[in-house]
Amino acid sequence: MPATIITDPVLVTDHSHWDVLLKPQELINGGVTDVILKAGSGLQVDTSFQKNAASIAKFPKSLRLHAYWWDDPLVSANNQADFAAQTLKKTGLPVLSLWGDLEQWWSDWNKWQLATAGRLPWADVPVFASWALD
Repeated sequence: MPATIITDPVLVTDHSHWDVLLKPQELINGGVTDVILKAGSGLQVDTSFQKNAASIAKFPKSLRLHAYWWDDPLVSANNQADFAAQTLKKTGLPVLSLWGDLEQWWSDWNKWQLATAGRLPWADVPVFASWALD
């Protein structure tokens, strides 16, 4: 696959279910050309993906739509990739690219949740070895 060389910088924003309301016209007015949406994680679709993607797709000449899948190392990578691709195909939305986004390395979600709640020290949350993350 040939490398893509970007010679003209673009302004891109990244959104997930934490962004409950996207205002595409404000993004356009601010110079945004590309929007990246979290499509899902593991074998779950992001709760705001369809709504946010549909609102972006209404501005096809102004905003390019991309998606990422938050890779869960506790779930088969092949199953996640297949599920993500099928999910995006079913939407019929003009998603230009999809990639895996490996942001976490915790190997026990229950302990991770306890740590995020302040009920367990982060040092007690087990992690995958860096060589195991793909």
